[in-house]
Amino acid sequence: MSSSNINDLSASNNPKELMAKKNKLIPVLKRGVITEEPDDIEKVRYEFVSPNQFFGNTLNLLPMQNSVTAARAFYEHKFITQALPIKDGESPNVQSLKNADNNESYEDYLGKKTGVISLDDDDNSADILEVTPDYIKYKNDKGETKTKNLYNNFAFNCKTMLTNYPLVKAGDKISRDKSKNPPILAKTNFTDNNGTLNMGLNARVGFVPYKGWSMDDAVVISEDFAKKMTSQHMYQYSEANDSKDIKTGKDHFKAFYPDKFNKEQMDKIDDNGVIKAGTVVNPGDPLIVSTRSRVVSSNDVNLGRLSKYLKTTRLDSSQVWDHDTPGVVTDVVKTNDGYKVNVETFAPMQEGDKMCYHPDTEVFTEDGWKNITDITFKDKVAALFDRNQDKFVHKNGKFCKDKQDLYAKFVHPYHVMHYTYSGYMYEVDAPRVAYSVTPTHRIWCKSRSNKSNDKKWEAKDAQTIYGMSKMFMVSADFDLSDRELPETIKIPYYEYEDLKTLNKLTDKDNLCEFNTLDFVMFMGFYLSEGSTQHKHQKNFNIAITQTKKPLCAVIEKILNRLGFNYYYNDLTSQYIIIHQKSLAIYLKQFGTASEKFIPDWIKKLPKEGLELFIASYFNGDGDKKRAKTIWTSSYKMVQDLAYIYTLLGGSPSIHVRERFNYSNLNAKGKIIKANFPSYEIRFLEFHTASLDNTRKNNCHLKRKYNGEVYCVSVHGLGIILTRFKGKQSWQGNSTRSGNKLTVSHILPQNEMPRTKDGKPLDVLFNQLGLVSRVNANMMYEAMLGKVAEKTGKKYKLPTFNKNSEKWYDFVENELKKNNLSDVEAVYDPVIDRDLDQPIAVGNAYFLKLHHTSDSKLSSRGQGIYDQNEMPVKGGEEGMRCFMGRQVIHTLYGPIAIATLCEKRLRIPVLTFDFDRREWVYKPVTDWFVRRAKIEELITVKFSTNAFRLADSPYRIFNASGMWVTKNHLVFRKDGSKVPIGDLRPGDNLYTYGPQPTKDQLALLYGTLLGDAYAHANEDSIDIVHSAVQRSYVAWKQKILSSLNAKMSDYHRKPSESSICQAPIQQVNLSISYPWLAKKFRRECYSSNGRKTVTKEWLSNLTELSVVALFLDDGSFTAFSCSSMKFALSLYLMAFSREENQMIADRIEELTGIKFSVKDLKNYSYSEDKHSSYKPVYKGGKLVAYGKEDCLKMINLVLKYCDINDIPKSKRQMIKFATQYSEEAANIERNNRNKAVLDIDAPIGLIPVEIKSIEPYKHDKPNVEEINVYDFTVQDTHSYLAGNVLVSNSKRHSNLESNAILSSGAYNVIKDAIHLRGQRNDDYWRKVRMGQTPSLAKKSPFIWDKYIALMQGAGINAKRADNGDSIQATPFTDKDFALFNPVEIKNDGIIDFKNMKPISGGLFDPALTVGNRWGKITLDRPYPNPAFEDTIISLLGLKRSTFNDILAGKESLLKYGTGTKAIYNALSDIDIDKDLEQAKQDFKYGPKSKKQQALNRIMALDGLKNNRMKPEEFMITKVPVIPPKFRPYSVMGKDTFLPGDANELYQDVINMAHTQGEILQELGPDEADKNVPNVYKSLKALYGYGEPASRKLKQRGVSGFLQKLIGGTSKFSQWNRNVISKPVDFSARGVIDANPEISMDELGIPYEMGFEIYSPYIQRELVKRGLSPKDALQNIKDQTKMAKDALQTVVDGGRWITASRAPAWHKFNVLGFKPVFHEGKNILLPPVVSSGLGADFDGDCQWGHVFVCVRNS
Repeated sequence: MSSSNINDLSASNNPKELMAKKNKLIPVLKRGVITEEPDDIEKVRYEFVSPNQFFGNTLNLLPMQNSVTAARAFYEHKFITQALPIKDGESPNVQSLKNADNNESYEDYLGKKTGVISLDDDDNSADILEVTPDYIKYKNDKGETKTKNLYNNFAFNCKTMLTNYPLVKAGDKISRDKSKNPPILAKTNFTDNNGTLNMGLNARVGFVPYKGWSMDDAVVISEDFAKKMTSQHMYQYSEANDSKDIKTGKDHFKAFYPDKFNKEQMDKIDDNGVIKAGTVVNPGDPLIVSTRSRVVSSNDVNLGRLSKYLKTTRLDSSQVWDHDTPGVVTDVVKTNDGYKVNVETFAPMQEGDKMCYHPDTEVFTEDGWKNITDITFKDKVAALFDRNQDKFVHKNGKFCKDKQDLYAKFVHPYHVMHYTYSGYMYEVDAPRVAYSVTPTHRIWCKSRSNKSNDKKWEAKDAQTIYGMSKMFMVSADFDLSDRELPETIKIPYYEYEDLKTLNKLTDKDNLCEFNTLDFVMFMGFYLSEGSTQHKHQKNFNIAITQTKKPLCAVIEKILNRLGFNYYYNDLTSQYIIIHQKSLAIYLKQFGTASEKFIPDWIKKLPKEGLELFIASYFNGDGDKKRAKTIWTSSYKMVQDLAYIYTLLGGSPSIHVRERFNYSNLNAKGKIIKANFPSYEIRFLEFHTASLDNTRKNNCHLKRKYNGEVYCVSVHGLGIILTRFKGKQSWQGNSTRSGNKLTVSHILPQNEMPRTKDGKPLDVLFNQLGLVSRVNANMMYEAMLGKVAEKTGKKYKLPTFNKNSEKWYDFVENELKKNNLSDVEAVYDPVIDRDLDQPIAVGNAYFLKLHHTSDSKLSSRGQGIYDQNEMPVKGGEEGMRCFMGRQVIHTLYGPIAIATLCEKRLRIPVLTFDFDRREWVYKPVTDWFVRRAKIEELITVKFSTNAFRLADSPYRIFNASGMWVTKNHLVFRKDGSKVPIGDLRPGDNLYTYGPQPTKDQLALLYGTLLGDAYAHANEDSIDIVHSAVQRSYVAWKQKILSSLNAKMSDYHRKPSESSICQAPIQQVNLSISYPWLAKKFRRECYSSNGRKTVTKEWLSNLTELSVVALFLDDGSFTAFSCSSMKFALSLYLMAFSREENQMIADRIEELTGIKFSVKDLKNYSYSEDKHSSYKPVYKGGKLVAYGKEDCLKMINLVLKYCDINDIPKSKRQMIKFATQYSEEAANIERNNRNKAVLDIDAPIGLIPVEIKSIEPYKHDKPNVEEINVYDFTVQDTHSYLAGNVLVSNSKRHSNLESNAILSSGAYNVIKDAIHLRGQRNDDYWRKVRMGQTPSLAKKSPFIWDKYIALMQGAGINAKRADNGDSIQATPFTDKDFALFNPVEIKNDGIIDFKNMKPISGGLFDPALTVGNRWGKITLDRPYPNPAFEDTIISLLGLKRSTFNDILAGKESLLKYGTGTKAIYNALSDIDIDKDLEQAKQDFKYGPKSKKQQALNRIMALDGLKNNRMKPEEFMITKVPVIPPKFRPYSVMGKDTFLPGDANELYQDVINMAHTQGEILQELGPDEADKNVPNVYKSLKALYGYGEPASRKLKQRGVSGFLQKLIGGTSKFSQWNRNVISKPVDFSARGVIDANPEISMDELGIPYEMGFEIYSPYIQRELVKRGLSPKDALQNIKDQTKMAKDALQTVVDGGRWITASRAPAWHKFNVLGFKPVFHEGKNILLPPVVSSGLGADFDGDCQWGHVFVCVRNS
């Protein structure tokens, strides 16, 4: 709020006005939070005009911004800018409000700013004059003519464009509506007809993880939604043709590459070599055909590659349409920079195989049957739909499409495709059905069954149903409801026909009108057995043949109603003759005899008319005895009849018959004979065709095919009506749905989870993504979208909600208001049941971004190298094993580890997840077998022999011991690992077992005070009761069932002293749980085996323990019912008096019941049996008297037990007490709130004690080695061997490699540097020839070049004396002489006449053969430019003085002038003396001279340490580095690129030669003047100055040192080529989550795999007997043999290393086993995504294949 407003407010004298303003709520910023506050001038300092001013336009498209974090809001802004236009887009159901007054959202506002064309603001109405693709012209209400220019495919740089679609046409009149908004003349591809943005789709989304596919940002979408997400793309191609290097032209290209493209493709290209505008292009079609000059380097010359250059001097540089969908060329423009071509296409989300038909297949269209090769987007094809919108009807436990729910209609295809296919075609050729398709094409079929609805119609791959008995749908009911039956039909009235020109002359104003149904029946009879006859203009007749009198009567009635005159032929009486000239002329156009056909107007009739026509035709010429068969000689007629009958839901069958010597009477009674083919069409009424078991083997075929295949895609169920070999059937179309950024998986529509109304969801989203990204906004939008979907009204919400209402409350209220819930029950058709619990279901808005995954797929095998011979950018961990007989606990039962590994069983094994602290089953992913020495093995035995697992598919497995290598790792309880050989007897390992709950332990502790007993062998716990207490024992078993408690009956033999010797019936409750038995033996028993009460025991007692003790060994006594005297007793015979007192105290503490201890004594004789009886202690009992204590115990018992669970004696006493005690009766009546007991024991880690560890002894003597086994478990890397949790072995991945690298894994470095980081032609040639070569030990080329460039710059890089570092010293004449250089005599390079090097030049054969050094001899010593500063310091000069001395302008003391003076002065330096003097100057000299003194000290000290003389800083020979380090290039016939180094050498050579000529001809004085020019050329060569030549200076030619260090260190040759380098056999692609692959596997596209594994595949194929050429062709064609070889290479251990940049930690580089697929994305198991930092939002990943298997 402005200060002026504040003053106005305070100056107001109206109290009501002041109060109103004060009560007004305004949006304010308070303590950093946007809220609403009263308009109080004392508190509010500034008022926001609009909260939307916080954000930019794109971010304002996000509704409810204050429910989104700042980071997520930023992403929304980026997503909007990257969105592609959707073909049939929708505006969001939830929008952001901009202007509440006119209910305008930001979608409305920005949509009109996005290219929408409307009337000007001052125009109220307009008459549309003209509409073209480029403009709209109209006249407004003022009479002014205006023109609005349109966007016509205006291309962006993000794969799309902006284009207008006019909504008006010429002649329209438009005006403003009531809202006064200007009418829209043209929308854009980003808006709807109202001008609102519609860049995405509203999708039904379910928030639920789906089988690992919806990980982080990855989502699962339905097949239909993938089709709906078809986006509009515009791709731009350009080719510069003004350069000498590029040449375009059709004839020019064909001269070099005549067979590159076929004739059909080249016909689309004009003479300039550019595609024609408006052309439809298919994958592989050329857009611009051009060539470029071949570049030949000096290395090519040296290696003898000139033959290739001379053979083809120009390379193909054509631009090709390389996308999977067809495109349309919209624009072709020639500019100053060359040709530019724009191509538009519509791209659905792509995933999976290309699925197509044989080219002989026909497709049923609205115009009849068409060959599939002729189908275009303009055709309407028959597609199958479901009336219930894909609602599945449950029948007999199966889900199927009901026949009555299916119907067909004609639709335009949204995709038409074809491509070249080489492989098998799967064919079926049965009596009633036939097809020929590629292996993965979808076949619409179902299983054969007597009850057709018991099986579902579904689309299955042709290869999966090969050889199987199936039923196929051959017909369907067509929806022809859009057709109308006219009452009358009008045909032209013909005056006469010109027989010479065959022109029909009509009276246009006179039409014949007939009743439609009558005329249709007449046409049926005529076309079946009718003909026209004429002699001249006035004699035209129509004859209909019919011998059956009933039908003649029908025809007569029709003719009478139509008003036709007719009579019968007198000769035969089988011809009805109709004399109607105009009608005869009209009918003649529909052919005669073998050329007859049905008029189009009949074929477009509704069902009623079509049925009437077919009935009339069949009556006229049908054969009812032969299954409604019609014979005709007209091929057109049989096709038209088949078309009509198909529309009527029938299945016509057509056969060709040859009819010879056919005879019949004509209308004149003459016999006519003819030979002609006849077509038989049978009208079959069945809807399905089947292959039975006896016929299926003969009907299924697999044929090798190489050629084009075709398919079309339609909406609906994706099923089209096809015909092959005359037999029709409904088959699948090409569903090309695919991956886009976060889309990880696309489910077929019939597998997508659906809500209870039968509607499938569109998207499945992991709800954890909302929590991890703090993105509540998406849930709010989804819920409000759900309401909008139901009500049909879109939400337009303000940026910030009111202070008193949270968005959560608003959304919740909206749901309640519309009787909707945020969660719904969802049914999953795949598992055939509802999900375990309802999930959140809503309607969210989805965009499709331009970052498509196929554009990010790239790979490099072995290919182009630069002049540095570098690629152009474009093992088992310590095997710890078991013996083969070791038992492994699997989901399917116990299995020996040898069987599991030798058969490579990928089955789930029991494993423990330490992160989640639970036992799970995980699959085996890898297997290991090796030989181990006997001394490596130990035998480990445990304290118990058998375990009973309560929650296992099997109950008992042997646990007597393990036979294992000493180094095998086992787990401690905290998850740490220790080698089992380091343990000792008595140590604990851990196993699978239930951990008793607190209530279970309480019951057991209480029962142990009574009737329970833990066995001494620590095997089980037994609880024994009499048989009459069975219900009480069952109550205990219920509580202890999860501990594997079992109840059984047995008969105990009575003691000998018992009077009754009958067996005593008892019930035993046994818990076979050794760990628990051992626990109680340790806590509750003394060493002599007697039960001993301890504090630990008592601390575990609870109320439940007291109940169990009372019901085991207690009693209830009523001494006097009338006086209510009761007593409680607990008999504790096994404990001492002190122990009983401890128990009584603990019970009082728990329950408040006070027991007193009473001794139980028995009298017996003493040992000598001579004394009298004396008392002997036999135990004790606890007694409690009083009504209150008794009532407390009754209350406690009934709290935990039902009355029927209580032992009979206690139950009777409690019932007795309730009769006489109102309090007890009330307890029984009111005690309904039973205690809820925790009786589900969680499965956890249970300790098991090691009994012994001994060396393994083999049964047979003299056995030194045996097989041992191990395997890898996915995710958890542990399993249960015997009864102990152990760690598994695993492949050595780059996780370990990276850790080893940090401590010196030099082999990994060598692999990248020596093999994949440089050119190694000989090595790879041997690999491809099937050999296994060894790598020569040499330094990399780039390192050698780096050293040579340093030496060429005057610096000698050599190893220091310690051998650990590189030392830089001057490259002196003395050092250079060791190279034995060759003298360079001239500056020549190559002779273009013969392409040979010039003798004596820079590429003299003496240099190139051995890559020797050359030299340029100078006329005198010159300073080494690299050490110019050092020379200046040694001589104590200034730079200006130094330059003047060189130029002869100044003398150097006594030495004179010129370079000789500098040389002599350096020679006279006494290093020791001058060094001492320099030190004195530095120590005592003036401050201004200290730096100069320091420089001299450093220079002299360096000379002394390197044992050099100062004059060695001068050189007389210029080093010329070997030719391989300075190559030249030839482009075409007239372009030569010598390279910077060679040009600078030429400059030095010319300067040196000029200097020699001056010296010889003009004398020393003139030569001295030219010294600075020679030195300047030397400095330019070394990289310390600019070239002397102006041309070289303008072209930016630089010397050696400048090449090495670059402008900055980032762009230096050292940083770009030595430290970091591109490498061979690497690839990059977008990653997707795939839970179906193992943790150590990585899904790699075949396209990528064949590139990075190419040499190894070729070697494998050569080993199998193929020639190298054939092997390479197999790789190029990706044949089955090549794929098999690729798999063999991978199985041999050549895995792939995956990495993500930036590699912040070692987990960013991991090793994987490749699993190959046909897609375009890298598939990553979700469990490793955390280490790689992948959240599947379009992340890219690199893959590398190491050359050395041990490194990978």
